[in-house]
Amino acid sequence: SVTEYYISPSKLEYLRTVLLAEGSVKNFESTLVDKSHKAKSIISNFRLFRDAKGNPDYIEGVARDITDLRNATEELRKAKDIAEKSLAIRKQFLSNMSHEIRTPMNGVIGMIDILSGTQLDPEQKGYVNTIKKSSETLLTILNDILDLSKIEAGKMKLRKTPVSLAR
Repeated sequence: SVTEYYISPSKLEYLRTVLLAEGSVKNFESTLVDKSHKAKSIISNFRLFRDAKGNPDYIEGVARDITDLRNATEELRKAKDIAEKSLAIRKQFLSNMSHEIRTPMNGVIGMIDILSGTQLDPEQKGYVNTIKKSSETLLTILNDILDLSKIEAGKMKLRKTPVSLAR
């Protein structure tokens, strides 16, 4: 009897109960042991036939082996979990690094502002302006990275501001 191959007695009892009550079962998932004693995931459809007096007579059914599908689904779930963990680590890294780099960068920009207020010859002023522009560009990049982290974390707040289209 096919019932000898079912691993879970409770699932088998559930199947019997539903068949007696409803006359059929569709998409019933269970685990069987095949003749070589390997566990197989199956999905089945069963129908109960009754005799002329209405008593249960026999069961007819079809089972499909979904072991490979179940294993592939589990592998995809594991890969998804790994990808989500990697994404979370990446987000945290970007956020931490942009904050860690921004703090000393603000110090550099502040010192450049102080330096530009001192007596400098024209060549030195050119160097200070170049350093200032470069450091401000770098700070803009860091802010953009932080904004990207905020967007990914769902913490970005939008605000309406007027924009000139004349440029």
